Amino acid sequence: CVKGMRNLCTESDLPDRQATGPRPRLRKEGAPVMQGVMVAGWAHQVLLPETSMVKVRKDAPLDKVSLIGCGVMTGVGAAIHTAKVEPGSDVAVIGCGGVGLNVIQGARLAGAHRIIAVDLLPNKLEMAREFGATHCVAAGEGDPVAKVKEISPYLDYAFEVIGLPVTVQQAFAMIRPGGMAVV
Repeated sequence: CVKGMRNLCTESDLPDRQATGPRPRLRKEGAPVMQGVMVAGWAHQVLLPETSMVKVRKDAPLDKVSLIGCGVMTGVGAAIHTAKVEPGSDVAVIGCGGVGLNVIQGARLAGAHRIIAVDLLPNKLEMAREFGATHCVAAGEGDPVAKVKEISPYLDYAFEVIGLPVTVQQAFAMIRPGGMAVV
């Protein structure tokens, strides 16, 4: 928690998640009420530290703003903060949905040299190019690992944003020794 890895904090490490007073602050039928997975995605009200909030213009379309809070923050954050993609590196992204497209965007912002998008759907690969992919691999046309290795034999980073065992294995198979797979 002290090192900024808030996803690993225990409840006792999170003083800013509780209001002042005895812990836990909320109870139902005598049992403590805590938030699940340290998020409040379905809550009508939530107690947050100031650092977790972003001011949104009153005229901003909420259907668009909500995308930023999920896909953009997760994807760009994975590239820039989790993996710390370095300029000149080679990156593959398996899955070009909302999160994957933003991993591509984050890798581009970080200065990656080659950004390889991997997906089954041609329209998603087209969108990946718009977000900054330099190469596209059609996952349904042959072995995606072999195709990625043809483009970059020493891949620095592979991001798996689908969540299937087979794509997780592919991510690890794509990277060079000492490379990083982000799952």
